[in-house]
Amino acid sequence: MPAPTTLFFALKKLKPARKVLDALRHNKRLIQAELGSYAQIDPVRSTANYSLGGCDSPEEGYEWVKQAVQQYNKLHYATLRKDAVVALEAMFSLPAGRTDVDAAGFFVDCLAWLSQEFPDCPLISADVHLDESSPHLHVVI
Repeated sequence: MPAPTTLFFALKKLKPARKVLDALRHNKRLIQAELGSYAQIDPVRSTANYSLGGCDSPEEGYEWVKQAVQQYNKLHYATLRKDAVVALEAMFSLPAGRTDVDAAGFFVDCLAWLSQEFPDCPLISADVHLDESSPHLHVVI
């Protein structure tokens, strides 16, 4: 059976706010358990990962989200529910072994498209992972 040639896109809701911190820790490769011998992540190749923007650390991004929730609560009569969606995580992926696409340019274009489609959602982080079989981009807005 031939390898898949299609591109992949997924969008996930992050709630409550604590889940944003978990996602950012994963995207910044700071969860040690994911780097173990049974993980799909190759820690040797993790140095090739890079950021396209947003926070420098998971804690910084999480702080941005908490401040946004506090600002919302100050400006509205009813406070934000504890189980409210506070962020979205988008993932764009190329199939393993596909060499006819410029991955770096593709991920820049994906981030530009997402910014255009969600213009009112600030960028929290955008991280490219090259340490798994399929190169992919995680974007948290």
